[in-house]
Amino acid sequence: MTRALLSLLVLLCVAVCRYNPAGYLQEAPAATEIVGNYHLDLDKSQERLRRMGYKNFTGQITLGSDGSFTASSLPACCVHGWDESTYPFSGGHYSLSGTWKIAKSSAVYVVSLTLSLATMTEPPLISDASVLKEDRKAPGELQLHLIKGNPLLLGFSIFNGDFDDVVFSKSKK
Repeated sequence: MTRALLSLLVLLCVAVCRYNPAGYLQEAPAATEIVGNYHLDLDKSQERLRRMGYKNFTGQITLGSDGSFTASSLPACCVHGWDESTYPFSGGHYSLSGTWKIAKSSAVYVVSLTLSLATMTEPPLISDASVLKEDRKAPGELQLHLIKGNPLLLGFSIFNGDFDDVVFSKSKK
């Protein structure tokens, strides 16, 4: 009886906890591996963004060697973290700037962005301003997954009942 109960408990934990760090970096990278220019990876993310209603796929992120970052044309879902095919679609794009650092989050490493400026550069497509005030407000900090690859990829975690990433690839020099 106890063994069956334990087996059931383990099975439930596995079913409920879908977190799979297999694709995420579990060893600290050197900052030099992260520095560079990144663009929205169209092969990995364009169709998903299109299903949410986005039409602009020109997002870019620059991580400077001095610890500063800039980002432009980021889909709003990357900032507020919701899959807008499940939640109300707001659309819009952000430009961000601030500082970045490598940090550990649970068992994986992330790029932690501390925002000093967050500007909505393309207006949202919804008209209810009360939704925009709280639900779509940019937080003070964002965490991007470091995804295994050569070079490494950056991922904004988006929630749609489970978590998935909108992926940015390092631009070739």
